[in-house]
Amino acid sequence: MHHPAPPAGDPPVQKVKKVKPQLDILFFMHPRTYRFQLPKRALKGTCPGCGPRHQKTLSRYVDSQTGEPLPLRYGRCDRQSNCGYHHSPYHRGPSGASYADEQRLPPLPTAWFSLAR
Repeated sequence: MHHPAPPAGDPPVQKVKKVKPQLDILFFMHPRTYRFQLPKRALKGTCPGCGPRHQKTLSRYVDSQTGEPLPLRYGRCDRQSNCGYHHSPYHRGPSGASYADEQRLPPLPTAWFSLAR
């Protein structure tokens, strides 16, 4: 089928190619960043699920604001098919608060303690 040529005064129409977004690029461009993360170069520790038989299989979470590792119980085991241990600092415990929630609480003013006497 032959399309007629556009009139001389109009600019030529360009075809726009549809591009599907790549998921891996969108994942890294997410605007929200988390304070507690598993770093690319993992800090290793002994997994509580595996025990002493498998040393240095736990990738520990790190505080991105201070660079300090979180306590040993927060991490993900490299042996996911065998052990499956993963304790996130965002997981809510029996008290209803997570490690992340506890870190957001401001410290109590010391003047409050003198009023309680």
